[in-house]
Amino acid sequence: MFGSSLDASREARDIDLAVEGVCPRDFFRFYGELMFALSKPVDVIDLSGQSKFLDLVRREGVLLYG
Repeated sequence: MFGSSLDASREARDIDLAVEGVCPRDFFRFYGELMFALSKPVDVIDLSGQSKFLDLVRREGVLLYG
């Protein structure tokens, strides 16, 4: 988890999640299931790539399941 959901001083408007090791077909199915299951909008990103943003998510994010 990353982003505004980690800031305890304010209520987040959405839930930001990063996943790794999910094949593309399953990624979009998983994303769709989360959209219907959670009470807030959800953003899901794939950590399998390389970018400065993904590096930031890896450093600053909180591991929920691993």
